[in-house]
Parts: sequence; structure tokens; C-alpha cells
Amino acid sequence: MNALIRLTTTRATGALGVALIASFLHPAEAKVSVQNDWEAAGRVTVDGGTWPAVFSRDDGALLVYTRAGGKKLQAMKVVPFGAGGAGATRIASCAAKAAEDEAQGVSVQATFAAGKDQLEGTFLLAPDGAIQVHPGTGMAGLRTFGDLTRGIVPGAPLEDLLYTPEAKAARRVSLPSENVFVGLLKGESALFTCAWPRGKQRVALLWNEAAAQAQAPHAFEIHLDGQPAFLKAFAAPGIWHDEDLSNANPEEDVASTWKRPFSATWKTQLLEGELETSFPFMNSRRSTWRPNFGFYAYPVWFQGDQAQFRLSKKVSCQGHALIYALEGNEATPLEFARKCVPDVPAVERRQSRQRYPDDSAGLQNCDGRAWTKWMFHADLQAREQDLLRETLKDFLYSIKGDKKRLEQYPPFLESLNQKVTKWREAESGNRPVRNYLDRVHEGAAPLATEFWEKMHDRKPADQLQHEIEGLNRLNELVADASPDTYAEASYLLDELQLWSLIEAIPARVGGLMRVLHRDAGYWCADKPAAAKCAEEIRHDLREFLIHDETHETVY
Repeated sequence: MNALIRLTTTRATGALGVALIASFLHPAEAKVSVQNDWEAAGRVTVDGGTWPAVFSRDDGALLVYTRAGGKKLQAMKVVPFGAGGAGATRIASCAAKAAEDEAQGVSVQATFAAGKDQLEGTFLLAPDGAIQVHPGTGMAGLRTFGDLTRGIVPGAPLEDLLYTPEAKAARRVSLPSENVFVGLLKGESALFTCAWPRGKQRVALLWNEAAAQAQAPHAFEIHLDGQPAFLKAFAAPGIWHDEDLSNANPEEDVASTWKRPFSATWKTQLLEGELETSFPFMNSRRSTWRPNFGFYAYPVWFQGDQAQFRLSKKVSCQGHALIYALEGNEATPLEFARKCVPDVPAVERRQSRQRYPDDSAGLQNCDGRAWTKWMFHADLQAREQDLLRETLKDFLYSIKGDKKRLEQYPPFLESLNQKVTKWREAESGNRPVRNYLDRVHEGAAPLATEFWEKMHDRKPADQLQHEIEGLNRLNELVADASPDTYAEASYLLDELQLWSLIEAIPARVGGLMRVLHRDAGYWCADKPAAAKCAEEIRHDLREFLIHDETHETVY
């Protein structure tokens, strides 16, 4: 499994000569060639077969292309900038060599000119097209230009932040710096992603920053804080898709013309009720149950590789559904980020959890209650008392777990409120940040009220004690063969409300927290000084919401 790096130099006379050939191991058996035309044409080209990358002296940029479906597409134009924000206009010098770490492929040392400033950097281009950028003297950050149709800040398993270009006007949109950005490129056949490690980086979208450049009018900007950045372009016909559902009839199947180009966790964001919700595509048609909504036909699935939709009164959209994949295949942004920056929360893989992993009889919640009622109704409780006692043990085990999760809500909501209140006081003289925090405070205000309304103002511990007393009485009744026990047993079983509360509260209060998580990201768009507040609030909400296997999310 040898990968070949071939360095070729073009002299000023135009004659070609081989400067260096080096071999190293790489699992994909990729061939990387480097053609040095610097003296003759001001270009150094690194070509991995599916991705040529050109350091262009006159463009002052690294131009990264993809080849997909027989087409060559400029995916990224990477332009460094200095401390004052001025972008490079030329590359003063550029030299390529085999990287010290063979898996990193080719190392390019480049010095960019931004007016009188010199911006130095090291670019490591791997055989698979991944690019590491290590800033040197003078390089404060990067602007990655492209023909963007969407910008995405991943939020999985919660909702992603989706940004659409402004019609004409140039606009800077501040983003929460959460270690990964994804740009969907016009044509639905390519995207690029940027990942970065922990630090004090600041990121933004620059809509129409270079409106005159048809191939790359918009840019993603990152202030590097002296840290590296990891870039990669992905290409495949249909790597993302915008599905027009404006004429879709509710309760009818709609077959898309789009087919997934490869296996991955494809997703879209639809409205469950009025709440924007991430739905992964399933591999077959199915129904699902959700608190507050009951059963409904799951809205998105694949038939073979063809996408299918079924909208309803419970799940709808605002005319269009954006389809893309962030994970589940090495050709996806989060899988790339997990290799580059594995220790940041935003890219950690969510572990699948079982809600009640240690039950014994296997009868829980509504089904278990209905079955137990039936046993009493049929006067079988005395005969089956061993099984019923095991079932009641499971009931106790499950409601204790539900109580534990519900008890986590009040202190979390209180700590969130205290944090925002403290920040508001500290930022009283900073109008943009204070305005941002006022909106967060307003968004968080209903959470505690909703929680206690759902709990009927009863503490989870008090509710548990009430239900334990009921279970103790049920344990007495199972030994009673009298047919008169049914009415009391049925009443006591109906009093087991923690099962309902652990569904209703995550659905309602957790849903409002998901809205706040989303809006906290959007609200800093024109308030860059508030971005760090947005990042911390979103981090806290995300870590709380994905804590357990309840009903906060679908994805």
C-alpha cells in the first residue's frame, strides 16, 4: 500500500526535470504529485488525483479544487490575513517538500504579502486531501472563499445552525466558535469543512465579501489564536440537496429525485409541531412515538437509495428540506473533525443509551401498566404473583431513575439563570452584549415555570414517595385472589405519573431549551463580542440535553 509523492520542477525555460521522488505507506495507495512552476508561472501545484491544490502567487491564495462527476470545481480559495485584518494579495515565496510525518504528505512553506506585512505559514497536504494550516509570523487567520449556498454550524444531536447568503449586500455574520464549520457549495456536488482545536478562535461568515468573484463570492473567516486549522473539501454528485416540498400534500408519500451518493447518517430539519427538529433518514418506512404527538409516520426514510418524505399535521416544513450528512462516513465533516480535534465536545460521538438498562421482567411504562391491569382484571394476580413482584420491582427501578433525571432540571435552570444574571450585571455598560444577554434571559425565563407547571408544583422526590407507597400497596394486593382488588390496583397503577412526567417534561421543557440553544447561536450574528457568551450557553444546554436517553431529541 504505497503512496507516491512526486516533486517536479519547471525551470524558467519551460524544461521539466524531476527534483524528488519519495515513497511512503498510506492505506489508500494515493499518489500525490507536486509540480513546481514557481519561477516560470508563480504556481506550486499539489495534486492528489481527486483534489488539485494550487499555491498561486498572483492570487495570493491557496486554490483547492475537487474532481467529481468528471468536473473540476474550485471548492476553496484560502487567503491568510494579518493582525490588522488585511488579506494577502500575493505570495512572496513558496517551497514544497515531503513532510517529516509521511502520513501528512507534502509540506509547503509559504510567505504571503498583505501590503507591507509578511504572513508566514506551513501547509501540510495529506494524500486524502486534508490540509493542516499552521500559522507562522504575521498570520492571524484565514478566509476561505467559495460559492457558498449555506453555512452550517453543526449542533448534533440538537439542531444545526443554518445560514443563507444575503441577497446582495455585504454582511459579516458572527458565529459561535464550536470547532467545526461546514460550507455547502453551489451545485449540490461539493462542500468544504474547517475544524480547529480548543482556544480563543473567533469565526464569522462574510457574505458577498468578494461579490465580483463568481467562483468564490463568500467567505468563512477564522482568527486562529495561534492554533492550527484543518481544512478539507468533499465532492460527490448529490453530496447535499435542497428538496422542494412546497407542493407536497400532507399524509402522502413523496419520492424525491435525489438519491444518496454514499451510506452515511443523512439528515434534515423539519418542524415537529412548531419546533425545528433534526430528523435522521431511516433505512425503511416506519412509525414513531413522540410525547405530545403520539404515534405518527416517521417523515424521512430511504427506499433503496432514493429519499422519501411523508409530511403530516404533526411534522411539516417551510417549503424546502435541506438534506446533508455530517457523520457516519469518512467522507463527512464530523468524521474528519474527529480525527483532527477529537477532544472537543462538539465533535464527540454520542453514545447510544438504553433508558432502563437493568430491568428484570422487561415490562415498563404504559405496556407494563396495561399488562399488570389485565392480570388483576382477569383475577390472575395471585397465581402470577412471582412475575408481578418482579414487574413491580422494575416499576420501582424505573421511577427512581426518572425521578433522578427530573431532579436535575431545577438546579440546572437555576445555574443558567444565575450565570446570565451575573453576566448582565457585568456587561451593563456594553450595550451589544447586554442586549444579547437580555434576549437570552427572556428566552430562559419560561423554562422553570414550564417545569413546575408540568410537575403540578410537586417536587420529584415527593412524587416518587407517593408512587413508592402505591407500589408497596400493589405488592400487598398481588397476594389477594379476591376479584375486588382490580379497582384499587387500577387506581394505584394510574397514579404512577413519573413515567408520563419523564416524557412530558423533556418534550416541553427540553424542547424550549433546544430553541434557546439554537437562538443563542443566531442572536450573536451582529454582536461579535457576545459570541463567547453564546458558546458557553450553547455548550451548557447541549451537555444537559444529551445527558440521558429521554425525549429531548429525535436525532
